[in-house]
Amino acid sequence: MLLNSGRVGDALHVLDEMPERDSGLPATGGVVFEELMRKGRSFSDGEVVGLVTKVGERGVFPDAFKLTQLVSKLCGDRKIGVAWNVLHSVIRLGGAVEAPSCNALLTGLGRQRDIKRMNELLAEMKERSIKPSVVTFGILVNHFCKAGRIDEALQVFDGMRGRGGSGRVDVEPDVVLFNTLIDGLCKAGREADALSLLEEMKMGSKNRPNSVTYNCLIDGFCKAGNIDRAQELFR
Repeated sequence: MLLNSGRVGDALHVLDEMPERDSGLPATGGVVFEELMRKGRSFSDGEVVGLVTKVGERGVFPDAFKLTQLVSKLCGDRKIGVAWNVLHSVIRLGGAVEAPSCNALLTGLGRQRDIKRMNELLAEMKERSIKPSVVTFGILVNHFCKAGRIDEALQVFDGMRGRGGSGRVDVEPDVVLFNTLIDGLCKAGREADALSLLEEMKMGSKNRPNSVTYNCLIDGFCKAGNIDRAQELFR
């Protein structure tokens, strides 16, 4: 196998020479994706994107699981730009892309505090009818809060629940997402907003506050010097 011996240029040449409707293409594509997972770090950035593109131009794409694995691996190797280009190559060429693959890239972008491209990817998901999951919104809220962009985190939170105009998507938040936002609000000194979310959790039936919820609030009030309020929550 050419890729196994590191001969990426020769492999790209072979792919160029293969007829577009060659019956062996799906199997060849499968080998390409496996090698990218095994030895992708030894390939140049251009070679990784080139291999995915060459195979995709012939209508062969990784399945959702393999694409997510590849994007996650690239992000783990700190090749966020390559992961971005791989995912967008698949999208551009008509491959099926699902939320988990986008979530993997959003996580990588979030670790780099690249809020601009996180918003771009979310907008593209909506444009391409890639339905975001509660995990998608959890990643966004988490990294927006870490970047100190609390108002944007609140906008995402409202939008996912069918509030906030045309951007709404109607995805039910889970207790982890509530806790993430409460923690972010407390760290930003917005304890009143955090308490409003606590009351909302209490009134609902699905996302009841748990020990993590109260720990976030107690920590926030203690750091704000409001020990009495922290003690009330502790009781």
